[in-house]
Amino acid sequence: MLKYFVASGFAIDWVSIILDYAVAYAAVGLAGLFKHKDKQVWLAALVGSVARFIVHYISGVTVYARWMPEKFMGMKMTSPFFYSLIYNGGYMLPCAVLAVVVCLALMVPLKKFLRGEDLR
Repeated sequence: MLKYFVASGFAIDWVSIILDYAVAYAAVGLAGLFKHKDKQVWLAALVGSVARFIVHYISGVTVYARWMPEKFMGMKMTSPFFYSLIYNGGYMLPCAVLAVVVCLALMVPLKKFLRGEDLR
């Protein structure tokens, strides 16, 4: 919700505020299911990203479908399901890939912290 109010978030109505800000970012919390699985940090990032995408997708199909453009990215839009997939996938896929890559890159240097080893 802070992102909406502080960072000039965009919303159509209160339903889109709730879905796109409160529920979508709360869904990222599903990454916590992998709290004690050190080698699956990347999977936690992936699960959180997919959960967030699902909420944004539902918001796109239900709330933003009324404002679906006739053409998007050079394609004729006839289905809110396809439009939401293309629109939300266009930014969520790079976010998910980046989150997974960063988690994989940090696994080696952070291994001593994750295992609770001494920091000598």
